[in-house]
Amino acid sequence: MAKAVLSTAFPTVSIGGKTYTLKPTLAAVRKITSAGGGLLSAYRRSSDMDIDMTAAVIAAGADLTFKDQEEADAFSEAVWREDRKNYQTGLSNYFILLFRGGKPKEDDEPRPEAKKEAEGNG
Repeated sequence: MAKAVLSTAFPTVSIGGKTYTLKPTLAAVRKITSAGGGLLSAYRRSSDMDIDMTAAVIAAGADLTFKDQEEADAFSEAVWREDRKNYQTGLSNYFILLFRGGKPKEDDEPRPEAKKEAEGNG
């Protein structure tokens, strides 16, 4: 059985002037599914601009811990105040990685018909 190799180029997001790297780990998936009622539900809530869910996903992916609820709320507020363009692409790419079990798209084996198509017309 082939082993999946995780990419070292993980998605990043910027919140409050800080850049966070989102790593696709089992611990992160468990935190996200617990907070969001499942991975797909967490994705939908995040896409619907649920700030608490978005903050929870970023915190899980960046392996952030908060000393208390006040610190967690401050992070959620920073996410709410941040321009969405500073985290949306990274967050979307992170969910794609999670849906794929942490494997980047380039790890896919090419389809046999794709190999033939790539050979050209002649």
